[in-house]
Amino acid sequence: MDKESSSLQVPRVVALLEGEDQELACAAARILGYLLPEDPAVRSMLRKAAGSANGVLSGYAMDALGRSPGPDMVPVLAAAMGRDGAVRAKAIDTYKRLATPPIEPLARMIRTGPTSARLAASDILSTLGTREALEALLEIFRGTDAQAIEAAAGHLLSALPRADDATRKALRDEAARIVGSLSPDKAPRAIAHLIPLAKEAQDAPGRWAARYLKARTAPEIACAALRSLVPGEVDATLTAPLLDLARQGTAQVVEATLPLLANLPVRESHLGALLELVRAGASARTFALKRIETLDTSRTVSALLKALEGADEGGRNDLADTLGRMRCAPPLLLRRLQPGAPSPLARALGRALRLQGERLSGAFVRQARTRFLELVRKEDPVSDILLDVLQVADRAGITKTLLEEALRSRKSKRFRESARLVHLASKLSPDDFETRYAEAILSLQQSSLALTPRARQTDTALARFSSLGRSHHAKLLTRLGGDREVPPQALYFLGFHLSDGAPPMDALGCDLLGLFLRRAPKHPSAEAAKNILKRVRRPGRGRAG
Repeated sequence: MDKESSSLQVPRVVALLEGEDQELACAAARILGYLLPEDPAVRSMLRKAAGSANGVLSGYAMDALGRSPGPDMVPVLAAAMGRDGAVRAKAIDTYKRLATPPIEPLARMIRTGPTSARLAASDILSTLGTREALEALLEIFRGTDAQAIEAAAGHLLSALPRADDATRKALRDEAARIVGSLSPDKAPRAIAHLIPLAKEAQDAPGRWAARYLKARTAPEIACAALRSLVPGEVDATLTAPLLDLARQGTAQVVEATLPLLANLPVRESHLGALLELVRAGASARTFALKRIETLDTSRTVSALLKALEGADEGGRNDLADTLGRMRCAPPLLLRRLQPGAPSPLARALGRALRLQGERLSGAFVRQARTRFLELVRKEDPVSDILLDVLQVADRAGITKTLLEEALRSRKSKRFRESARLVHLASKLSPDDFETRYAEAILSLQQSSLALTPRARQTDTALARFSSLGRSHHAKLLTRLGGDREVPPQALYFLGFHLSDGAPPMDALGCDLLGLFLRRAPKHPSAEAAKNILKRVRRPGRGRAG
């Protein structure tokens, strides 16, 4: 129905508004706001309904009044702003829609109203954005309502960009004064909101921020002070307070601190704070280690080694990578690679030394070889880690050392140790002649030296010498000829089997039999060797006489 016909029903609708049925009362408020929003009598009843304890009815009544906003609504709205929840939100929204929202009722709420009214008034005043409104908003900061002060600080900060230059300047200076008067313990968030404004009012923003950074303030204040700075405003005097703040602060504070510290110089006196940052999370650890790396002193290395012991796997790897780039680290790292070193620590030390690579000095390599051999003799697993380091720094040298030591061990009848050393050399240089020769000799020592046809097919020593002889015939003969640890019977065993093979192995066999005869002409097998040479000697086969 249209307004004209429905107006005949107004008395009945008004009766519903005043009735006990709350649902019908809400419907009546909506209808009256649609039909007669400007009627004084209707507005009087709607104002009364707006003060109802029923929040839903109160909201409908304010909506109805809002269809024709007027000054008669202000007391109703002001009262509703002292309530909580949806009623207050509705009152704020309706107040903002007034043609010329009056400031005085809001200022009165700021001075004497409950917290909920102050919060509502603060919201509206910041939205209005006039100088009068914002100056009324500042009254909150002269009180002690911490919740209202915190909200008002945020409202003020959001309102100032919309203010004209003169208003902004006046309020900015006032904000700086307010920040100085607020207690960091009681209003940390309010101070955090106002810090950017207070900074603008200062002639020396870096020194101003230092006041907050050097004091142990709440994390909100610290973060706001940090965010208000740019790297160009930070000098070396802030290094220590920034580090102190970072190591004691929350993750949020740490993240805000790191960009400012990035270009500041660090000294050994900062080492403790930097090491605490190492334990503060992945990004802080990466940053702190990068700065620690620039120190590169023995004290720094010792501190990092101590930190290694209690670090998790990710931390150990990061610490090891840092040590791997520090020039003074290798001797101290090697000192920690002692027999019985815990595996996680030993692996981290090895990782760091491998990263040193070609920077490892000759003196270090010599010391590392000595330590390595000591570890091998004790069958300590740390030897494998040190071997990996020597492989990077001195592959040829360590291979030679291993084989020389293996030969000495074999002469001393320490065959197990010799086998271990040869095995390690074969991992480093599997194609090296001396390594392959040492492996063949080890096999020969374990061989039964049987002369049966089956031995020719299954004996490992025979297979290894045969393979070596194909590519190093002359070199093998020379090496066997000078190796007095090889018994004559072994030479006969090799020559016997190889001389009966296909070329060119038959030639190598003949040469080995000749070597056998020169070394042991009176050996019980000497006559048999001569008979073999007579049988197989023909052009192109062998050089034995």
